[in-house]
Amino acid sequence: MNKLIIVAGASGAGKTFLLENLYQRYSDIEPIKKMSTRKERDYEKSKDTFIDLIYDVKREIIDRCEYHYKYENYFYGLEKSEIEYVLDRGKSPIVIIRDSRTVEKMKKDYPKSVTIFLQNILSGKDLKEQLFKKGREDIKIEERMDRFQKDFKKYCAYGVDLYDYVILNELDESTFLSQFEKIYKKEAKKGGPSKTITLISGKNYEEKFREVARALELADYNYYYSLYKLTEFLTCATLSQSVEDRLMNTDFVILDMDGNDRGILYYYQGFLKAHNIDFITLIPEEQPSKNYITTLDIDYYTCLNDFSASIKNKFHEYLKKPKSIFRDQPKIIHFMEEAIIQAEKSTFEDDKNRPYVGAILIDENYNIVARANRGGDNGNGQHAEYRLLDSIKEKCLNLSKCILFVTLEPCTTRNHPKTPCAQRVIDSGIKTVYVGMLDPDIRIRGIGVTKMKEAGIKVDMFPPEIENKIRELNKNWIQFIKEKDYKTDNPK
Repeated sequence: MNKLIIVAGASGAGKTFLLENLYQRYSDIEPIKKMSTRKERDYEKSKDTFIDLIYDVKREIIDRCEYHYKYENYFYGLEKSEIEYVLDRGKSPIVIIRDSRTVEKMKKDYPKSVTIFLQNILSGKDLKEQLFKKGREDIKIEERMDRFQKDFKKYCAYGVDLYDYVILNELDESTFLSQFEKIYKKEAKKGGPSKTITLISGKNYEEKFREVARALELADYNYYYSLYKLTEFLTCATLSQSVEDRLMNTDFVILDMDGNDRGILYYYQGFLKAHNIDFITLIPEEQPSKNYITTLDIDYYTCLNDFSASIKNKFHEYLKKPKSIFRDQPKIIHFMEEAIIQAEKSTFEDDKNRPYVGAILIDENYNIVARANRGGDNGNGQHAEYRLLDSIKEKCLNLSKCILFVTLEPCTTRNHPKTPCAQRVIDSGIKTVYVGMLDPDIRIRGIGVTKMKEAGIKVDMFPPEIENKIRELNKNWIQFIKEKDYKTDNPK
């Protein structure tokens, strides 16, 4: 399941107990810690709790947290980025919220969220006895009873429309947890993240299509998925926009090379690796491979059973693998935009069609330490990455902790004695790079990204909506590249 889970409930209903147990039982559920002005309680000091940072004044929480509320005499807050971070990794964030209006706001922001209200079956004297047994002397029983009444009244006022489920705490742990398990299974089946899977094949397509569906079933994949076919193949001279759009909107790609020109594997695998799209390449074992593709990622199969088994195993690996994403995503997006602003400042050494390229380097504290664009003084046409790295030669920077943002894939071919930008980045020691768009020249497309990854650099692409801005800025150059005579022109 990949949904926000919001837990509310009356005092003493078992909210903390539920979160602690779910965290231990479900690997895809991750509790979110709140900020508060409330001091740590005595019984909390000996264990990890779901209160993270303690602030003395409410203003600090209000300024930092998108979701904040007052409960009794204390303020609580929750950062939206914490929720996004867990969701982006394919997991389900779970949080305790004691304010119905805040739950309402969060549900509006996350329409697919699951809201659960916990209710203790005890009341009156029975509830008092239970609270005495817990031994929480720091909170008076009368205050707890008062909270119980207030929380239940709020549920009565909001509950019908606001909460999806109610769990009754009958003081039996197994019964209590089994109620959530039923909710979990129901939500996983009806509303898990829908995966888009594309099968690229040409020979015996319908038969292969059925085998893919069978493989996903064998993989015990409980979520919905969309399975698409794509029979249009790349050639050595074109990457159509329809193919690129389909791949960019795909979670998992199956390349069936039965009866197809395997030379195109360079283009497919380069594109998929550059955009961090998981894939499997399948070739019949009776069709011998040429030497030039032996270094690529390939699975061989002898029959359809092997075909589906290979897909099942690879898809299992894909489901277990966490998504690659930075924790502080809003800031990362900001620096991508800054790189585009820098690209707009590019200057050109002649009247030929040249790309607008910008680069930004930030340190581990998210401070910009260098900026550069293509061009430079005296019309020398230096690449943005070269100018950026050259500008920091005299600075004492730990580049392994820096992040580079560049709007165009670093080049891999330069006229002697110039060093290609991809190699310069590798030699610099930078370990994290964000690339705006791949080189439109299909002969070298994806090679720069692949080289950096092979050197141990973490490479991610700008999201599509930001990449489109770069494409718009460079639309004339991109069209020029597509119209080049690839038989006579050099890549750069």
